[in-house]
Amino acid sequence: MFFLILALMVTLTLVVSLKVAHEKGLDADNVILVNYGVAATVSLVLGIRRGTLGAFSALSNLDLSTVFVEQSLAGTMFLSILFGAGVGTLFVVNILVINTNIRNNGAGISTLFSRSSFLITIVLSVLFFSERVTGFMYVGIVLTIAALAIAGGVGKHTQLVKPLFLLSALVLLGMIESAHVAFNRFASQAYVFNFTLVVFSVALLLFIVVFLCKRRKKGPVPFRRPEIILGCLMGLPNAFSNVFQIMALETVPASILFPTLAAGSLLIITLISLAFKENLGPRKLIAIGLCIVSLVLVNLPN
Repeated sequence: MFFLILALMVTLTLVVSLKVAHEKGLDADNVILVNYGVAATVSLVLGIRRGTLGAFSALSNLDLSTVFVEQSLAGTMFLSILFGAGVGTLFVVNILVINTNIRNNGAGISTLFSRSSFLITIVLSVLFFSERVTGFMYVGIVLTIAALAIAGGVGKHTQLVKPLFLLSALVLLGMIESAHVAFNRFASQAYVFNFTLVVFSVALLLFIVVFLCKRRKKGPVPFRRPEIILGCLMGLPNAFSNVFQIMALETVPASILFPTLAAGSLLIITLISLAFKENLGPRKLIAIGLCIVSLVLVNLPN
């Protein structure tokens, strides 16, 4: 539960950072690039301090037939690279898709689809890892979806622009969360910073390519001090986002963790809206109530 709370706190920091960037008219690409650079650097430093980076040399002893059967040092390094490269790539693609969705459909609908990704994670956890979902969890999951739909402003007159992009956001985040579950099951948690180093190194390299392509079209945009500071404040906790989720999965099943993160994130986002003096209508107040009830239900003892 401790690491679940920390994962929620990371979500709070990321949301606040993006909200501040929007409110202050900062260049989001500059902030995101600094964020990935800081996250990769922090992962590198922590890997060096823990003395785990040398474990990559164990790949010379890799036996692929045992990777998903038993935990081994070589297998853990292989999964760190395999899942790390996949998650790092998905991070960048997910950011691009989310930005497109927000531009086309607004933040509410985009949040609804992206945070509903836990449905994919739960289904895969039940099918491949034999997790059990109780009746209370089912009700809590349904209430979480209802809260996301209400907060997102979904109604009979809702017009969805480019719905495939919205579905893509759901699938992308679901794949990221499922990779965390798989890494927790098949790899040693002692080398989790090797995994995060690969994640953020790949994300940084890919985003640099995206960044340069964008700059070629609209010209150079200098980095301002607030963008660098905000990127650092965003990147430091972001370096631990994967770690906290993976460590939380040691004690909290995926069927509880990810609905809790979804409902908790929505609750946090709404509270942040209050902090920025945004008006909360009846829909958001109802969504808050449903989030609280769903959080209670999915965390009830079996």
